[in-house]
This record gives sequence, structure tokens and C-alpha cells, in this order.
Amino acid sequence: MDRKALASSFGAVAAAYAEHRPGYAPAAVRWALGPAPGRRVLDLGAGTGKLTATLVALGLDVTAVEPDPAMPAELRPVLPQARPGRAEAIPLPDASVDAVLAGNALHWFDMAVAGPEIARVLVPGGVLAGLWNVVDDRAGWVTGLAQAGGSAVIGPRDTPAGWRAETAGAVPAGRFGTPQQAEFPHGQRRTAESLVAALATRAGVLLMPPRERADTLGRLRAFLAGRPETADGEFTLPMLTCVLRGRRGYPSGMDDEETRREFGTSVNMTAKQLGDWLETDESKAAGQHKDSESIGHKSGRRIVEILRKKKDDLTGDDLAHMRKVVGYVHRHLAQRPSGDVKDTTWRHSLMNWGHDPLH
Repeated sequence: MDRKALASSFGAVAAAYAEHRPGYAPAAVRWALGPAPGRRVLDLGAGTGKLTATLVALGLDVTAVEPDPAMPAELRPVLPQARPGRAEAIPLPDASVDAVLAGNALHWFDMAVAGPEIARVLVPGGVLAGLWNVVDDRAGWVTGLAQAGGSAVIGPRDTPAGWRAETAGAVPAGRFGTPQQAEFPHGQRRTAESLVAALATRAGVLLMPPRERADTLGRLRAFLAGRPETADGEFTLPMLTCVLRGRRGYPSGMDDEETRREFGTSVNMTAKQLGDWLETDESKAAGQHKDSESIGHKSGRRIVEILRKKKDDLTGDDLAHMRKVVGYVHRHLAQRPSGDVKDTTWRHSLMNWGHDPLH
């Protein structure tokens, strides 16, 4: 079935999606954000705000972007300023967020286009994470439910083993490093009827011919009515929130254009800001010293010179130093200490290389 048709099928049932789809395990969201260098988070493909609500509750600076115009009507009560946009054309400036999260949406993205776009809006060392709610088929009745509904109801990404296999290559390693997978216990209180209503919002079901859809939902109702776990009253649907997480790296073997772009993202201080900083005692004290001046402080003076040059005046030596700066910033951001970093040597060392992590 066409991926675009599947991806755009949810708007017609936005209210039902908002009512019946589960949120995400908070522990999974916290793990997804663990290495993020800051608190600015983009919820990409935000839908009706299932993930957005958890991000807002965690006190993060959240931006939500959703392509389907029917979905934000349900999202706006959670985040009124949600923006229209697609993963392949994100309406945000370069290096403007510390993490990009996608809840049950990453598999809809054209990562050949979306991957570079996501890297563009992330700061160096920023996090990309996809989250999926899957049913836990270690419970026997859940396995029976999958058999009763077929792959349109519970597909290859909807069970733990299937999810691990299907998403292993979903994040491009060349831009986001070696991805990590993790699973977190989750569950949703349901009745037989509300579970059928939730499963009816699956893309494969939404695009079925009406007769086939009615037959499929009928089989699900009959199955649930015949199981002691689900026949009467409320029960817990056993689930997991599964997370695939990568971090924005920088391309190896960068050409000159990539070097200029990555340098422009990695260095977020102006020539004046960096020059003023290099005159402070904190700057002169930070970093590994060789003779009377630290390596980073010496690099900072070179960065000021580069920032003051026109593009066409950059030399081969300038571009080589720019690559060195990009590599240092990425490596150092990955070593962010816990707690308040405002007055730390870690931050001061980064600032010597032109990157203020608090900008």
C-alpha cells in the first residue's frame, strides 16, 4: 500500500485518534532526551499531540510540526502554536533545536530528504529519536488478537521483535551515529469496544474497503468477547514504548561546502562575542595549556580571524581549521556534565572554540 496514502490517512479520524491512541511512557521520553545538549525539542509529525503533551509536562521548550491540517485541531489545546510542516521541509532555522522526537511517525518520513533536514535544525550533538508504542505479544491473548486482526491491525512494527527488526536502519548512521534501541514498560486501560476503536485508527484499517473494514473489526470484537481477559469491563492492554535514538554527528571527509555549513552551525558566537570572551580570565584559564596559552584559546583567536573573512577569501588552511573546530565541538558536546553548566570549565572550553552551549 502507498506510504503517502497511509501517512495521510489519519486526518479523517483525528478526534478518534486523539481519544483512543495511547500516550508514551514518560521513562521512554526521558531516555530519548537523555544526551540532548539543551531543552529545545521539536515534536516532528506531532499528530494530535500524544507525545507533545508529555514533552510539555516535562517543562521543555516544545515546538510541534504536523503536515496534516486536520490533526492540529486536536493538538492546539496541548500546544496552541503548532506549525504546519513536513519532515522533508522543516519550518525552523538552522541549529535551532536540541532534540527532534517523532512519536509513531519516523517510519513515514522520506529519510533521504528528511535526514539532512533534521540534521540541519539540530545543534551539534543534538538528538534524533523515534518512539513507537507496540503491543506486548508475550501475553498470549495479544498474540491471538494479532492473528484475528491480521497485519493491517498489528503489523511488523507493532510487536517488540518486529519493531527491533523493522527500525534497525531507520536512522541514517552516517549523520546520527550508531543508533541505540531501548524498550520501556507501558500499558493502556481499555474495554473491548474502546480497544477496537483504537485499532480502527490504524492506517491499514482506515484504507480498507468498507466491507473489509467491517469484517475485520467484527473479528476483533468476537475475539475479545471470547477471551476471559477482555470479555467484561476494563483491562490493561500490555504495551511497550520502544525508542530508537541517534545523535547528530558531522559528515566525515567533508568537502568545502559541507565544512562551511557545519562550521556555521558549530560556531554560534559572533566574531565580537568570541573576541570579547577571549579577553576574560575565565577564557584564558580554560582548556589544556601549552606554554602560556591554552590550545582552545589559540584556536579561538584563529576562529575570530576566519569569522571576519569573506567566503571567497578562505584558504585551505582556514578550511582545515574549520574542520578541526567542528570535530572538537561535536566531541565536547557529547561530554556534557550533569547539572548547571553555566560557570563550568566544560562550557568555557567550548566557548574558546566559538560555541556557547547556552545560546
